[in-house]
Amino acid sequence: MRERDLQNNQVVRAVQGNDDALIALLAQARGQLHHYLSAKIPADLSSVVDADDLIQEVHIRVFQNIASLETDRLDRSSEHWRG
Repeated sequence: MRERDLQNNQVVRAVQGNDDALIALLAQARGQLHHYLSAKIPADLSSVVDADDLIQEVHIRVFQNIASLETDRLDRSSEHWRG
């Protein structure tokens, strides 16, 4: 099975309520997300906001909204939720 197929399977399981699958997906995306967010924080705000704070907010929103992800269009929607 291709890596993308494995990841899509994991997304489907997360949408169905599998907490382990969701935690694994968030962990897999964390490094890339941290790098992206760190680059976007303006220098004048870096003393009050850091990427870890923003990642925590992202994780909260993902937990709140994962069930609404449309798995019938998974190839597009999984890229959308990961950014």
